[in-house]
Amino acid sequence: MILDEIAKLITDNTTKAAGTDLFKSFMHSESQDSATFIFETQGIAPTRTFGSSDPAFENASIQIIDRSSDYQIARNSAETVFKLLDRQVNTTLLPAAGTTGTLYLSIDAQQSPFSIGTDDNDRFQISHNYIVKKELST
Repeated sequence: MILDEIAKLITDNTTKAAGTDLFKSFMHSESQDSATFIFETQGIAPTRTFGSSDPAFENASIQIIDRSSDYQIARNSAETVFKLLDRQVNTTLLPAAGTTGTLYLSIDAQQSPFSIGTDDNDRFQISHNYIVKKELST
């Protein structure tokens, strides 16, 4: 659910559209020179409280890669998403309209966006990574 919730936050606050220039969990290789991709990455163990065996919060991690045949377009896209996500606190995100939300205690960038080179089609790629502390998605 984290990918759905983060994708909806991005589409609600930018010009990106899911399935058009925003993709979850895979990198569309052939088409779409300019696009944003969201991946789940390795987080850390969940937070448990007061000896409970059930997690109180997830400590997830995501990576976002912005790609374009024009370096500045990729960089601008990364900066837009970075400014949206970094330092989000106590925000309830919905995976889709009409659904119950998940409380995100924090979304914190691990670093500023950075170049990871070009792909096989010579498109520039800018990566940014986040630690996400959140309730379990329902």
